[in-house]
Amino acid sequence: MLIDMESHSHQEDGDENRMVNSQEGGYKEQLVIPSCELCDCALIGLDIGGSLAKVAYSLISHKQKNATRDDGGSATIHLASFDTEQFDECLDFIHSRVLAFSNGHHVFVGATGVGSYKYREQLLAHLPNTASLKVSVDSLELQRGLQGIHFLWEHLPRSGLLHPLSCQLTMNRLQFQCPLPKSGLLPCLIASLGSSLMIAKVNSSGQYEALVGASTQGGLSLLGLGSLLTSARTFDDLIHLAEKGNRMNVDLTVKDTAGGNYNMISASCLVSSFGLAAKKPNVQFAEADLAASLLYCVTDQMALTSYLTAQAHSLHNIVFYGSYLGGHEHIIGQIKEKMAACSYVLKHQVNPLFMQHEGHMGAIGALFEQHLQHSQSETHGNQ
Repeated sequence: MLIDMESHSHQEDGDENRMVNSQEGGYKEQLVIPSCELCDCALIGLDIGGSLAKVAYSLISHKQKNATRDDGGSATIHLASFDTEQFDECLDFIHSRVLAFSNGHHVFVGATGVGSYKYREQLLAHLPNTASLKVSVDSLELQRGLQGIHFLWEHLPRSGLLHPLSCQLTMNRLQFQCPLPKSGLLPCLIASLGSSLMIAKVNSSGQYEALVGASTQGGLSLLGLGSLLTSARTFDDLIHLAEKGNRMNVDLTVKDTAGGNYNMISASCLVSSFGLAAKKPNVQFAEADLAASLLYCVTDQMALTSYLTAQAHSLHNIVFYGSYLGGHEHIIGQIKEKMAACSYVLKHQVNPLFMQHEGHMGAIGALFEQHLQHSQSETHGNQ
């Protein structure tokens, strides 16, 4: 099914980067990149993850083809997401909404992500390489995610780039609409929160090094456990259920063990996720409370792992992206609170930044990589 992206939008009314209704009746996100000239071909970036297949594509219109930086030329990138298990729908969408509207231009497709190898044969069967259609597949999802961040950082203003709950002090001292190495952000960590957690270090020149892969921390672990504990069967249903619940009815706190504050530790501080469930085995806990406890538990571990990785490498900034965030302020707020608490207790400041269009960094990076490759081949061909 085409994922309804409308609930994930954090753009203000009137922002040109908004949700627009697609002809198929679902929703796709339209991202306008100001002062940007993409090569004169159709570009498609695919990031095929364990849960979602994310698509970013750009078509060439007559207006775009004749625009220049001097007259305010811009590029439009469309974003869509599909359940990976229904990958055929993703391919059908590419045929009906991208290839059919390529306006006779060449089409370049770049696919990345763990699923790009699982679905490689299916992808190439539906999109065979021809004189006008070229498909490349790689397993460089972290590099493509970084490329997506770099591309958007160079072209978008702060308001269209970072979620408002990002660290304000950090945002105020950074530069935007410039190359990432000149932004003041680097060195930093990037943390991809998707089906699982992946963390990489980015040095001052913008080169990355993969550091952490956490198989028990991510959206699939959350949904798998959530489907065993509750009636929720989709990620968004589980998140919405959690937002209605109160984890304090399930989790064990300092008050439960000490009767109140303990050695300057607040009575509401968590001692053990699901701790009350262990102490009260005959109690039937509400599904919403179980979902709230589970969401807090998984998110807390991802935030802690990210913080400790930053501390171990003496870094102070983390850029978070990935579909797990999904624009959910509940999740973003929890990560931000964990960063602040750890920074205070462990005496090492770590500042969280959250990308907008967070689930599509890899797909946008894959699209941008195709742009770079085609632009370079055109340059060499004209020499």
